[in-house]
Amino acid sequence: MVMLPMGGRGVTDSMHTDFEQHRSYFRREMAIAVSAELFALPDGSELPDERVIPVETVNVSGGGMLLMATRKSPTTDLISVGTLIDVSIPSSGSVVVTRLLARVVRLERPTPNELRFALEFILISPKEADTIVRIVML
Repeated sequence: MVMLPMGGRGVTDSMHTDFEQHRSYFRREMAIAVSAELFALPDGSELPDERVIPVETVNVSGGGMLLMATRKSPTTDLISVGTLIDVSIPSSGSVVVTRLLARVVRLERPTPNELRFALEFILISPKEADTIVRIVML
Protein backbone atom coordinates (compact mmCIF):
# COMPACT_ATOMS: atom_id res chain seq x y z
CA MET A 1 0.00 0.00 0.00
CA VAL A 2 1.35 3.39 -0.94
CA MET A 3 0.29 6.49 0.97
CA LEU A 4 0.58 9.79 -0.83
CA PRO A 5 0.32 13.11 0.98
CA MET A 6 -2.50 15.50 0.12
CA GLY A 7 -1.90 18.64 -1.93
CA GLY A 8 1.08 17.37 -3.93
CA ARG A 9 3.63 18.03 -1.15
CA GLY A 10 6.52 15.67 -0.68
CA VAL A 11 6.68 13.20 2.19
CA THR A 12 8.34 14.79 5.20
CA ASP A 13 10.21 13.00 7.96
CA SER A 14 7.35 13.66 10.38
CA MET A 15 4.81 12.15 7.94
CA HIS A 16 7.04 9.11 7.48
CA THR A 17 7.38 8.69 11.26
CA ASP A 18 3.60 9.01 11.76
CA PHE A 19 3.02 6.35 9.12
CA GLU A 20 5.50 3.98 10.78
CA GLN A 21 3.86 4.49 14.16
CA HIS A 22 0.37 3.78 12.81
CA ARG A 23 1.56 0.80 10.80
CA SER A 24 1.36 -1.43 13.88
CA TYR A 25 -2.39 -1.01 13.89
CA PHE A 26 -2.58 -2.76 10.52
CA ARG A 27 -0.17 -5.62 11.28
CA ARG A 28 -1.36 -8.44 13.48
CA GLU A 29 0.42 -11.38 15.02
CA MET A 30 -1.47 -14.51 14.08
CA ALA A 31 -1.06 -18.12 13.14
CA ILE A 32 -2.84 -18.88 9.88
CA ALA A 33 -2.07 -21.89 7.74
CA VAL A 34 -0.32 -20.25 4.80
CA SER A 35 1.71 -22.19 2.31
CA ALA A 36 4.77 -20.80 0.59
CA GLU A 37 6.82 -21.90 -2.41
CA LEU A 38 9.90 -20.51 -4.11
CA PHE A 39 8.87 -18.70 -7.30
CA ALA A 40 12.11 -17.09 -8.49
CA LEU A 41 15.59 -16.45 -7.13
CA PRO A 42 17.10 -12.95 -7.38
CA ASP A 43 20.12 -14.13 -9.37
CA GLY A 44 17.91 -15.97 -11.89
CA SER A 45 19.38 -19.37 -11.04
CA GLU A 46 17.35 -22.51 -11.56
CA LEU A 47 14.86 -23.54 -8.88
CA PRO A 48 15.07 -26.95 -7.21
CA ASP A 49 12.40 -29.58 -7.89
CA GLU A 50 11.16 -29.22 -4.31
CA ARG A 51 9.98 -25.63 -3.89
CA VAL A 52 7.82 -25.85 -0.76
CA ILE A 53 9.05 -23.75 2.16
CA PRO A 54 7.99 -25.09 5.59
CA VAL A 55 6.63 -21.97 7.32
CA GLU A 56 4.61 -20.60 10.19
CA THR A 57 2.98 -17.19 10.05
CA VAL A 58 4.31 -14.63 12.53
CA ASN A 59 2.28 -11.59 11.48
CA VAL A 60 0.17 -10.39 8.58
CA SER A 61 -0.92 -7.07 7.09
CA GLY A 62 -2.58 -5.98 3.88
CA GLY A 63 0.83 -5.24 2.38
CA GLY A 64 2.91 -8.21 3.48
CA MET A 65 3.74 -10.74 6.17
CA LEU A 66 6.51 -12.09 8.33
CA LEU A 67 7.06 -15.83 8.08
CA MET A 68 9.29 -18.17 10.07
CA ALA A 69 10.82 -21.28 8.53
CA THR A 70 9.82 -24.19 10.75
CA ARG A 71 12.83 -26.29 9.86
CA LYS A 72 16.09 -25.96 7.99
CA SER A 73 15.90 -27.36 4.46
CA PRO A 74 17.64 -26.95 1.10
CA THR A 75 14.76 -24.66 0.11
CA THR A 76 15.20 -22.34 3.11
CA ASP A 77 18.94 -22.11 2.36
CA LEU A 78 18.06 -20.48 -1.01
CA ILE A 79 15.99 -17.64 0.49
CA SER A 80 17.62 -14.22 0.27
CA VAL A 81 16.49 -10.62 -0.08
CA GLY A 82 14.80 -10.29 -3.46
CA THR A 83 13.60 -13.89 -3.65
CA LEU A 84 10.06 -14.16 -5.01
CA ILE A 85 7.68 -16.36 -3.03
CA ASP A 86 4.27 -17.72 -4.10
CA VAL A 87 2.06 -17.45 -0.99
CA SER A 88 -1.37 -19.06 -0.54
CA ILE A 89 -3.59 -17.63 2.19
CA PRO A 90 -6.85 -19.39 3.13
CA SER A 91 -9.93 -17.23 3.54
CA SER A 92 -11.62 -17.53 6.92
CA GLY A 93 -14.68 -19.79 6.84
CA SER A 94 -14.32 -20.45 3.11
CA VAL A 95 -12.59 -22.83 0.74
CA VAL A 96 -11.29 -19.86 -1.26
CA VAL A 97 -7.53 -19.41 -1.21
CA THR A 98 -5.85 -16.14 -2.10
CA ARG A 99 -2.60 -16.65 -3.99
CA LEU A 100 -0.14 -13.78 -4.06
CA LEU A 101 3.34 -13.15 -5.27
CA ALA A 102 5.62 -11.65 -2.63
CA ARG A 103 9.21 -10.43 -2.48
CA VAL A 104 11.55 -11.07 0.45
CA VAL A 105 12.53 -7.65 1.78
CA ARG A 106 14.25 -8.61 5.05
CA LEU A 107 15.88 -11.68 6.62
CA GLU A 108 16.45 -12.34 10.31
CA ARG A 109 18.38 -15.22 11.86
CA PRO A 110 17.72 -15.05 15.62
CA THR A 111 19.47 -18.43 15.97
CA PRO A 112 21.47 -20.54 13.48
CA ASN A 113 18.48 -22.84 12.96
CA GLU A 114 15.79 -20.14 12.80
CA LEU A 115 14.99 -18.04 9.74
CA ARG A 116 12.41 -15.27 9.68
CA PHE A 117 11.73 -13.46 6.44
CA ALA A 118 9.57 -10.43 5.75
CA LEU A 119 7.54 -10.43 2.56
CA GLU A 120 6.08 -7.54 0.63
CA PHE A 121 3.13 -8.45 -1.58
CA ILE A 122 3.65 -7.36 -5.19
CA LEU A 123 1.07 -7.04 -7.94
CA ILE A 124 -1.69 -7.13 -5.32
CA SER A 125 -5.12 -5.79 -6.25
CA PRO A 126 -7.15 -3.62 -3.86
CA LYS A 127 -9.69 -6.48 -3.62
CA GLU A 128 -6.97 -8.93 -2.56
CA ALA A 129 -5.59 -6.45 -0.01
CA ASP A 130 -9.12 -5.98 1.41
CA THR A 131 -9.52 -9.77 1.69
CA ILE A 132 -6.30 -10.04 3.68
CA VAL A 133 -7.24 -7.11 5.92
CA ARG A 134 -10.57 -8.83 6.65
CA ILE A 135 -8.72 -12.02 7.62
CA VAL A 136 -6.40 -10.00 9.87
CA MET A 137 -9.29 -8.14 11.50
CA LEU A 138 -11.27 -11.32 12.40
